[in-house]
Amino acid sequence: MNTLKYLAILSSFLILLSCGSGPAPIELQRAEAQEDEDPRIGQLQKQVDDLQKQLAAKDATSGDQAAADSARINQLEAELVNMVDAEIARGDLEIRRSRDVLIVSVKDSVLFSPDSPRLRRESWRLLRQLADVFRKVPERIVRVEGNTAVATSSAATLRLYPTSWHLGAARAANVVQFLQEECSIDPLQLVAASFGEYRPRADNWTEEGKAKNRRVDFVLVSRATYENQ
Repeated sequence: MNTLKYLAILSSFLILLSCGSGPAPIELQRAEAQEDEDPRIGQLQKQVDDLQKQLAAKDATSGDQAAADSARINQLEAELVNMVDAEIARGDLEIRRSRDVLIVSVKDSVLFSPDSPRLRRESWRLLRQLADVFRKVPERIVRVEGNTAVATSSAATLRLYPTSWHLGAARAANVVQFLQEECSIDPLQLVAASFGEYRPRADNWTEEGKAKNRRVDFVLVSRATYENQ
C-alpha cells in the first residue's frame, strides 16, 4: 500500500480510537490515564510516527536526487553544445531545455534527402557524435521523433509513405536502427516516434517555416519518468 495512504488510514483510526475510548471533556485528568491504559493507542501512534519519519526521509532523498539530476543534465547540455557548435552556428541543429528534458533538434536536410527516409552518408558522423553522449546517460531514454511539414510529396514517395506520419515514422526508425546497430546504443534506451506534420514549430505555409518543421528531435527524458507514464 502507498506509504502516504497507509499513514492517513492509521491517523484516522488513531483519532477514532482516541475519541471512542476517551471520557467526557470534564474528566480531562482521567483521560490521560485511560489513554495510557489502552495499548492500542500507543502502538498506533508509534506506527504513525515511524511512517512520518519515513516520508520525511523520502522527501529529503527526492530533493537530493532532483539536484543531482539537474546538475547532470546541465553537464550534458554543455557537452552537447560544445561538441556540435559548428552545426548550431549554421542553424542545422538546435538544443533546447524543458525542465529536466533535453531536446536536440536536427534539420531533416542534414540527415535525409528530400522525401526520403534513407540516412545520408554525410549524417553518420553527427549521429555518432550524438551517440557518444547518449551512451553516457543510460538512465535517460532517447526518444527519436520524426517531424515533417505540410507539403506535396512525389508520386513515388506517396506509394511507399502515403501520409506524413508514415514518412516521419520511417525516418525515426532508421535513425534508431543506426544508433543501435552502428553506434552500439542499448535498444532499450531508444524509442522511435512520429508526429508527422502535426507538431509544427513554425508557420507551415512559408518555405522558411516548413524548413524549421522538417526535423528530427532527440528527446532525452528520465527513464524513471518515461517508464512510469
